[in-house]
Amino acid sequence: ACQALPNGGEIKISAAPVSQSGDTEWLRVTISDSGQGIAREDIDKIFHPFFTTKTGGTGLGLAIVYRIIEDHGGTIDVESEPGKGTRFSIMLPTAEEAVFARSK
Repeated sequence: ACQALPNGGEIKISAAPVSQSGDTEWLRVTISDSGQGIAREDIDKIFHPFFTTKTGGTGLGLAIVYRIIEDHGGTIDVESEPGKGTRFSIMLPTAEEAVFARSK
């Protein structure tokens, strides 16, 4: 989010427990910014390793985030509109419900 706000702006982070599909408890973490947003043609690529639109970037940041969340049994979704910012929604099972994937 900081990279999307080179001239300043707003970053909001919130977390709240939610129930979804039966008795499973989840934690929803939302991170949003008022930055430049993500181009529509790039939105499907942002979690791919080595994809970047930044000069000198590696493209590993969001790929690593995606993998960590996936390994903890969660999901991450993104909504963005160019010029209006981006919102990431992360869903993680609570500790009692967590299923950790084993690396192969």
